[in-house]
Amino acid sequence: MTARNKYQAIIFDVGSTLLEIVRDPNQLAVEAIAHLGTVSATAYAAVIRQAAQEWRDGGGKPELADLPSTWVGHNRRALSLLGFTGDAAAAAQIIEETFLTEGLAVYPDVVDILNTLRERYTLGIISNWPATLETTLGRSGLRDYFSVVVGSGNVGYAKPHPEIFKIAANRMQIDVRDALYIGDSIEHDVAGARAAGMDVVLLDRDDLWKMHEPRILSLAQLPQLLEYNNAVKREN
Repeated sequence: MTARNKYQAIIFDVGSTLLEIVRDPNQLAVEAIAHLGTVSATAYAAVIRQAAQEWRDGGGKPELADLPSTWVGHNRRALSLLGFTGDAAAAAQIIEETFLTEGLAVYPDVVDILNTLRERYTLGIISNWPATLETTLGRSGLRDYFSVVVGSGNVGYAKPHPEIFKIAANRMQIDVRDALYIGDSIEHDVAGARAAGMDVVLLDRDDLWKMHEPRILSLAQLPQLLEYNNAVKREN
């Protein structure tokens, strides 16, 4: 980093920001437990939502307890609702351990931008993701770009809770105001970063939020935005 940079760190979301989901994760989940019993991916997708909603209705707070144990419980409940006859405990654990590790593709604009940015900034990750996040980034060839990786499945806080942003900043040994966050969700990324006091840019790949500022349509636009911010800082 140089003194001319407005930010010390650039921190990214993962899903729909760096990685595109190209295969249904529920389909991959039921394939992973096929040796224990047959489950329809469509049916599983419905009942896992039901199980999670039941937990929330009972007072569960996903923004405070997005942990592997929480999701293993959801998985077991979902399998029970489906009448799964195999070893539900083993299947629930397998689903959690393999969820969102495959069926993903790196967006075409990612690698070039990361190579450009890491010459001037410290890079990090904040993502609502299972404890498989490190494995997923490694398989995608992206892990080595980031000095800090913070996933909700590892720290127990999920976006938009501000604590997950503060954890990342603390691990990077910077103030939250010295980082810029890039994510695709108004609800989770924009709201969460702002609540933590961190600047945020919306990555609007589908051009859905035309009135939102600041936003970019591609990561390829990020260096230009950063140069503008740096120029404003120099003028001030």
